[in-house]
Amino acid sequence: MDRKEFLKVLIFLFILIFFILITQQILSTYLISINFDFCISSILATVIVSNLFDKRLIPQFLVFEHFLIKNLIIVLIISISILSTIFAIKYYLSNFVINNHIIFHQVIDLMLSMLFVAIYEEIVFRGLLFEWIYSNFGSIVAILFTSIIFSLFHFYNNGFDLLSFLNVFLAGVMFAFLFYKSGTIWLSIVFHFIWNVSLPLFIDSSLSGYSYISIIHFQNQYEFANNLLFGSEFGLESGLITTLAILLVLILTAKMIKTSPYYEAIRLKKLYKV
Repeated sequence: MDRKEFLKVLIFLFILIFFILITQQILSTYLISINFDFCISSILATVIVSNLFDKRLIPQFLVFEHFLIKNLIIVLIISISILSTIFAIKYYLSNFVINNHIIFHQVIDLMLSMLFVAIYEEIVFRGLLFEWIYSNFGSIVAILFTSIIFSLFHFYNNGFDLLSFLNVFLAGVMFAFLFYKSGTIWLSIVFHFIWNVSLPLFIDSSLSGYSYISIIHFQNQYEFANNLLFGSEFGLESGLITTLAILLVLILTAKMIKTSPYYEAIRLKKLYKV
């Protein structure tokens, strides 16, 4: 990484931390609790750094274009199908009851929180860091490095273990591959958001070691099989079923997601400094 790229990283991190500290002072505790501070800080830091170095107001990986719609539909179908299959397996292995005490605003809070988390993490890991590493070391190094950092980012979460590390790493690979194949982080944001919302709400699982509200409560009939497949304290992401699901998603996206000519042209221009 040359000095200019390294300077980008330092400036971005400095601006990001600065905005997080400022927004946490300005915003209410309620807004901070749903991760709005991290989301707005990452967007502002991204726009500022991009404008400083690339003379564009909006980073290229955030731009919409018509080719994106087809890929978004494919991601929606894949993500919903995978999560529905996981739900069906858990339903078969467990008894379940409906949570009649859930409050509507709790669901809205969870969805907003997970949306902000998805935007923040994708901008930081698959947007900026990936692009900077990719421009210097290529796609494979960018995918592997950002995925390792993404996994270590969860190191202090409750119940984090070796299988959790592997699954979060594979999730990072999946998100990075979605970004690399399509040229935009909107696909990984959508998948990330659906996954983060579905695990607590419909699968009755902790999310990366944290517990949230659930519409359905599963009562385990086979404890060993449940822990092996669906994980324990860290949640579904520490279970073997997540490993299989992510590998399947990688295969499906490799076959079905199409590379946009628009983003391919942008990358070629960057590669040859046109």
